[in-house]
Amino acid sequence: HYFIQSNLRAEMAPCPKFVTKASFINKLSVQLTIILTYDSAETETVTIAAGDKFEKQKLYTHEGGWTAVDPIESVKFLAMDSEKSISMTAKHIEVHQYTIEYMENGAGFDVKKIELND
Repeated sequence: HYFIQSNLRAEMAPCPKFVTKASFINKLSVQLTIILTYDSAETETVTIAAGDKFEKQKLYTHEGGWTAVDPIESVKFLAMDSEKSISMTAKHIEVHQYTIEYMENGAGFDVKKIELND
């Protein structure tokens, strides 16, 4: 028997890692402002009323006519004279949910993340 060993090996392309869609639940008794920054460097400012929810997936159409997602890169949360910023991290293409609620000690607000597609 003859064995041929090849130095060639197939490599898979890396898996995309980004947040495609996010929802924000405002459990505060005051309005919340969020500033979303996308991969395209565009920003969007949204106000979410007390007790309300907002969901976002930014799509754009290429010249060839196909649609793609503009991933969410970061979010800044503004309420009660405080702000918190988070950078989106993902292990693959993900959908996140963020709940904004009062901290247990009553000093400001906290942001809790759930990955909805794990």
